[in-house]
Amino acid sequence: PPPDTAQSYPPDLTALVRCLRREVAVAAETGADWRPVIDAMRPFTQDVWQAMSLPDRARFLRHLRPWWEVHRHRMPGPVADRIEQARERRQLRIRAGHIRGFRVEDGMIDVIYRPRGVEFTATLLVARVINCAGPGADYDRIADPLVRRLLHEGTARPDALRLGLDVTGTCALRLGTGAISRRIFAVGPVTKAAFWEMTAVPDIRRQCELLAQHLAALVRTPASITAPAATRPSVLTDAI
Repeated sequence: PPPDTAQSYPPDLTALVRCLRREVAVAAETGADWRPVIDAMRPFTQDVWQAMSLPDRARFLRHLRPWWEVHRHRMPGPVADRIEQARERRQLRIRAGHIRGFRVEDGMIDVIYRPRGVEFTATLLVARVINCAGPGADYDRIADPLVRRLLHEGTARPDALRLGLDVTGTCALRLGTGAISRRIFAVGPVTKAAFWEMTAVPDIRRQCELLAQHLAALVRTPASITAPAATRPSVLTDAI
């Protein structure tokens, strides 16, 4: 019989979006909303990401990443209530657009931006500018001395999508030549290109556990190799 598509996540991006929309529609028919559909995918997110092709990953980052972030990483209800109250009191105003530049004059800042959906630019006078876009992930643009040295020496390289460093499934760094390091490993958000969901503490804790098991296996040496030559069984005796 054909596989039950309702019990699987397709690795193709277009098919995956259709699958999630279909499940949300089914949930709505039963009086539920979209939240359980997104939450149910969490245990499989890394598997789906790793099964997805590189072009599909790039398409996801280009077109769907903001939608995924706001649906997957939701703020607590009390926080949302406080933000809504601040908007009602006009303490907080949200303006969507693309920032084009800044101009500092007399201790104030003119922010030049293009509002969403229009072609002209607008200017907003503010006292402070705070970058809330999250940590920088393109390691080619990070000025930290350790990062610069790793890249300069070819000990590490950025991943193709500029989400972090290029690592293997066991967290080993990929060298500048593409070779796999036998000594240096990475954990946490720096490995996002390989695992995608790697920012929450439970995910990082599990990643560290798996890496510890992998490293333990690397240093574990068979007794037949470490035994003195006089007591080491011969191949013929061992075969017998």
